[in-house]
Amino acid sequence: RALPWPDHLVVFGELFGRTLERESPRWAGRWSVGGHPWLRAMRRRAEGLAVPGTGDARPTIVLFSQYERPERERLLALVSELQARVGARWRVALKPHPRERDAAEWYAPAIAAGVELLPTDADSYALLARCEVAVSVYSTISIEALAFSCRSVVLRSERWTEAIVDLAAAGVLEVAEGAEDLAALLGRDAPE
Repeated sequence: RALPWPDHLVVFGELFGRTLERESPRWAGRWSVGGHPWLRAMRRRAEGLAVPGTGDARPTIVLFSQYERPERERLLALVSELQARVGARWRVALKPHPRERDAAEWYAPAIAAGVELLPTDADSYALLARCEVAVSVYSTISIEALAFSCRSVVLRSERWTEAIVDLAAAGVLEVAEGAEDLAALLGRDAPE
């Protein structure tokens, strides 16, 4: 009670300002977006980078992998099924985790089904700048994607961080259980 209150708050993004107002109406009209200068710089830089396969006019969904075996097994099954569900309507691309040195062998069945395997060292921010949908499991890329114009979808996981849990609960991150949910999300408009 005796501590002075600030007159104005600077928040990371508009979502945080709206959340602030919802949780504490005292801050209505008393905040502004400062963002993260590093991430803004990465976005500007990414918009100028070349991305493999950008000559393809179809909308692109990029799935960002993890290197743990259970996640790799799940993603291999999911991406193959997703490709079968969306057919030629979407460009389905898989960005392996840098530790997935055997990605070409591991994801060979998905590649055979038409999934595009991106290089492990492909620039994730350049991919976010050019895809319509980014999918991850528990990576920070799900939150970083919010700074770009793509939709960010997370696959339900017990490995979610508290931030992912909160953003998913608020509807900021879209949630999918598997390929069927993901294909359905692709056919719907992004949430407001």
